[in-house]
Amino acid sequence: MPRPAKGRKLVCFYLEPELKQAIDILKAVDGLSQQDWLESLIEKEVKNRKDSLPISKPEPGLTIAQIINDNWVVLAEDSGIKLDKLLNLAKGAKPTEPELNKLAESLDKDIDELQQICDRNFPHKKENGNAAKS
Repeated sequence: MPRPAKGRKLVCFYLEPELKQAIDILKAVDGLSQQDWLESLIEKEVKNRKDSLPISKPEPGLTIAQIINDNWVVLAEDSGIKLDKLLNLAKGAKPTEPELNKLAESLDKDIDELQQICDRNFPHKKENGNAAKS
């Protein structure tokens, strides 16, 4: 079993022996590990079918602060973000990229969705809250 990778999700399943043998041959031909070979195959299939996926889009007007307030207990226990910083985020402070990653992982949300919400909530602002100079 592969070692856990931060920000990644484990997928585990069983195959018929003949299918596993075919994968072993094909990954060797391509010079890839089993994980890399399967991941590239899955990525290609998802890209080909992306338009038909019911991907959730962030609600208009949703804020990072609302997400934190709605999930306070889970985030306080599991996010690894210090409580004083989490409180500041709940009051409307802009999260850093590592904090966004922790929020996404703790809430099992897509990081791109949280980044879109963050970009919408904080247009042209740096992480310290000051407006970016143009």
